[in-house]
Amino acid sequence: MKFTYEDLLKFAEKNCNVKNNPVSVSRYRYSRTNDIMPSEETPSIYIEWKIGGMSGGSCWGTEATPCGGEEKPDFKDLDAILEHFTPKITFLQYKKLDKLIKETEYNVTEYYGNYSDYKRNYIIIKELYETLKEL
Repeated sequence: MKFTYEDLLKFAEKNCNVKNNPVSVSRYRYSRTNDIMPSEETPSIYIEWKIGGMSGGSCWGTEATPCGGEEKPDFKDLDAILEHFTPKITFLQYKKLDKLIKETEYNVTEYYGNYSDYKRNYIIIKELYETLKEL
């Protein structure tokens, strides 16, 4: 199936979780990442999940205690894109897409020692398009 970057972007915006700056952490107090933050908008599909933290701390002296994280979710948006645009992709071709997945971690701090740690895996849509064209 022949398709353009605009076709892929339109499909993703309609059917997937899309973020224009995948490592943006403007609403969070702290972030750590292995990636350089893009200076322009970079539409990306992503998954995000809680990986741990501390909870239960209060102004009455209750101390925060560790809380568990969530299981990493499946990258269903990637699967939806592949099913729509490249339904006959082979397993070996699919494995090449793993190299496109980037990750970042951040945490949201609260009062009294409470905080939550999160991880986000994302794929920049333009890079996905370029890779799919080569398959």
